[in-house]
Amino acid sequence: MLLLKRFPVGGSKPEREGQGATTLASPPAGQPVAGAAAAPGWRQAVAFIGVAALVFGLVFRRDVAGAVRVWIDSTAYNHCFLILPLVGYLLWERRAVIASVSPRPTLWPLTIMPMLSAFWLVAAILDIQEARQLLLVAMFEVVLLVALGPRLFWLLLAPLMFLFFLVPSGAFLVPTLQKITAQITVAGLGLLGIPTFSDGFMIEIPEGTFEIAEACAGLRFLVASIVFGCFFAVVMYQST
Repeated sequence: MLLLKRFPVGGSKPEREGQGATTLASPPAGQPVAGAAAAPGWRQAVAFIGVAALVFGLVFRRDVAGAVRVWIDSTAYNHCFLILPLVGYLLWERRAVIASVSPRPTLWPLTIMPMLSAFWLVAAILDIQEARQLLLVAMFEVVLLVALGPRLFWLLLAPLMFLFFLVPSGAFLVPTLQKITAQITVAGLGLLGIPTFSDGFMIEIPEGTFEIAEACAGLRFLVASIVFGCFFAVVMYQST
């Protein structure tokens, strides 16, 4: 009689368990897992920040509307519409931090609020729109510090500080940039041997008279270069 012994497919049960143990290795302790759920406390922190943003938008609606109007009207600040998406991307890059560190709300940063509010009031009395908008962002940064706590705020410092680029600032540099552009232009014409007479932003050559207009000052290029240069630096050079 022929006896056939039956063997389980894929090896014995202990062997299969042993193989599974080698392939399903768990990550080292303390290392954040990509795609993991956010650490406890984030839901409350996000809700608090959302309510605070809504309140700020209502209370300081004139400052917010003024900033958005400048974004639309001035080509030097059209890039400001990209700031919030860029902040969102920087936060997404730090999702491992969000998944592993819980917010620890603290109240001591609120002690800074009276001073910032006083500065904002002075800027409002003097009608300095740029200063009011910068102080508005600074006060919102204090709210973020309260909601997240010092440690988490420090870990997310780069994307949170990026919010200051929402303020259309730098217009005061236009006269200086015009002067620099005029000096460079006159120097270049002199090197080419072209007779030149300059008076402020006006440059006269035999072919006619030209003006270094505000659009030629280079503010748009300068501001956009600073913003996207900072973004590139934050993305490419992260401390480990």
